Amino acid sequence: GNAPSSNDEGIASPLRHREQQRQKGGAGVDFVEILSATGRKQTPSPPSTASGQLRQPDATSNANAPASILYRTLLPDTDNITVQLMGNQWPVFETQENGEGSAFVMKLVKFILLTFALIALVHSVVSRYFDDRDQSLTMAQIVKFDGDNIVRDCVVFFVVGRMWRQCGVDHMAFVGTALLANVYFESQNYMGFLQHSLTLYEMNCTWPWELWVFVSVLIPAVAVMVAAHVVRAYRTRVLVMKLIELALCVLFFMAPMMSSNYFHLHHWYGGWLLGMHANFDTWWSRFAMAWCFGMYVNGIAVYGRDPVLTCEYAYFRTVDMRCPYVSCYLEALRHPENETDVVEMIPVDWRNCSSTDYIP
Repeated sequence: GNAPSSNDEGIASPLRHREQQRQKGGAGVDFVEILSATGRKQTPSPPSTASGQLRQPDATSNANAPASILYRTLLPDTDNITVQLMGNQWPVFETQENGEGSAFVMKLVKFILLTFALIALVHSVVSRYFDDRDQSLTMAQIVKFDGDNIVRDCVVFFVVGRMWRQCGVDHMAFVGTALLANVYFESQNYMGFLQHSLTLYEMNCTWPWELWVFVSVLIPAVAVMVAAHVVRAYRTRVLVMKLIELALCVLFFMAPMMSSNYFHLHHWYGGWLLGMHANFDTWWSRFAMAWCFGMYVNGIAVYGRDPVLTCEYAYFRTVDMRCPYVSCYLEALRHPENETDVVEMIPVDWRNCSSTDYIP
C-alpha cells in the first residue's frame, strides 16, 4: 500500500507508456528496449512493420508455440559477440554506439554458411543415388570455381529479400521448405516428361504433351502467388517500391543476356532471381522464398552454377584469356580450306527441329 518511490516511478513510466501504446495499436513501439528494475535489458519480439516485411514470430506466446519451434534458430541472432583476449573484450562484429547490433552481419554469415552446407548435403545425396546430374562435378570444384559467385548471389538475395528483418535462416521452417523443394526436383527423375529444359528449341521441338499439361496447371498456380504479392504490396503501399526493385533486378541481371541465342534459364538462376522478391511477413510469402532458395541450391548441387549464356560465356572467357588449348580451334576457323574435324560452334535455330547445331 505504500506509494511508489521516484525511482520506481521512473522505471514504471516507460512500461506503462508501452502498454498504453500496445492497447492503441501503436506501430514500432515493441522495438524500444526497456530497462527493468534490475537493470537487465528486455527486448520484446518485434511486430510486423508497416510495409509488411518479415519479422521473427513471438516465441514466448503459448498461442504461437508451434511457430516458436519452427522458427527457433540454431545460432543466436545477434551481432553483440565478443571474445576475451589479452584481458579485454574484443567485438567480433561491428555494433552500434550503444553496444547493440542489428544482427545484420550475423544473419548474413549464417545465410552464406547455410547455403554452402545445403549445397554440399544435396550434392552428396544426389551423387550417391541419382544418375541425372553432372557426373564429373565435385563439391571441391563447386567451391573452387563458383564459390565467390555463390557468395555474391547470397548477398544480393539477402539484401533484396530483406532477410535481416526476419529471424536467421537456420530454423526448421526455412531449411525444411528448401529441402522439400529439393525432394520435388529430384523426384522428376521418375517422371520422364519432366526431363526437359525451358528453352525455345525444346519447347518447340521436344516437349511432350504431358509437359504442356503440367505447365498449364503450374502457370495459374504461379500467377496466383504473384497476384497475392501484388495485392499485399498494394495494401501496404510498397507496390511502387517493389516494382522498381524488380525492374532493376531484371535490368542488371537479365536484360543484357536475353538477346543472346545461347541464353539458358537454369533453375538455379530462376530460383535466385524470383525468390528474393518473396519477402512479405506472411506464411505463403516465406514459403515461396524458401522454396525458390531450395531451387537455387538444387541447381548448383546437381549441375553446378553453369553460366546463363552457356558456351558463349565459356568461349568469350577462353578467347579473351588467350588459352592455348583453343588456338587449334581458332586456326581451323581461319583456314577452313584445311580439312579438319573442327566444327564451328553455332547455336541451334529453335524454329528448325532437324538442326544439328549446338543446343544451349
